[in-house]
Amino acid sequence: MKAGVKYGIGLTVVVGAIAALWFFMNSIQSPREKIKENGVHIDVENLGFYTKTGRIAGKVYRPTDDTLHRYPVVIWSHGLGENAARADEYLRAIASEGYVAYAFDFRGGSASSASKGLTTKEMSVKTEIEDLKEVLEHMKSLRYIDKRNIFLAGDSQGGLVSAMVAVSESRSVKGLILLYPAFNIPDDGRARYPKAKDIPDSTVIGGTTVGSAYYKDIRNLNPYKKLSRFGGEVLILHGEADTIVPVSVSETLEAAFPSATLKKIPGAGHGFSGSARKTAIAAIREFLDNQ
Repeated sequence: MKAGVKYGIGLTVVVGAIAALWFFMNSIQSPREKIKENGVHIDVENLGFYTKTGRIAGKVYRPTDDTLHRYPVVIWSHGLGENAARADEYLRAIASEGYVAYAFDFRGGSASSASKGLTTKEMSVKTEIEDLKEVLEHMKSLRYIDKRNIFLAGDSQGGLVSAMVAVSESRSVKGLILLYPAFNIPDDGRARYPKAKDIPDSTVIGGTTVGSAYYKDIRNLNPYKKLSRFGGEVLILHGEADTIVPVSVSETLEAAFPSATLKKIPGAGHGFSGSARKTAIAAIREFLDNQ
């Protein structure tokens, strides 16, 4: 056998082995946990995958059914300093409506992030947009996902990120659910550091240490600019007592989207709990039922 042929066969074997390993690493799931929500049986399992720049870790909730069935999906993005676990109650409710629900940790999104590849000092709105796009593409590749019915959801900074990805990937995203979306982040950054040279190496925001990249990446960002391009239905939920992201931010958002509904929750602040969370979950259920 000629040396060139041997080399070619060897290279093919190596490439095949790498491809098989990559497929295996991106298909690892934990044993399923079975729960029941609103009378519906739901399977819950860890779902992670590797990217070119790290690894995304998350958890998927889906109705217990024939695995050949294709479900609409809601992809949830958490706020700054949080992780996917904070969305558990929302994900349970979403899955009980006949949807697959997936929440993941942003790389560097918090000190407790299970995703790998960035620290909190390297994370920015830009890197989170990149992460969500990776997640969107991965979810579209799963056999049980209905690619025609993909919704993005997010709270606070995760709401800002979800909206921006929905606009740039409007052909893939059918609708949006936004909880107290932090569209004021760029304005707050410019007010905090009027000149680029003022941006320090690190800043603590709500207990999370971010780096200079965080403020540099949002310095020239106008998140409202292209919202009119998104034609899907949008549900916005915002507490009237929110002092971190004023409800006026969501009032501006409602007017910017072609088809958006803002539901204000009296007495609720930034982050929903108790009766405010129950109100939000009921609104999300109704929104999904109508899709």
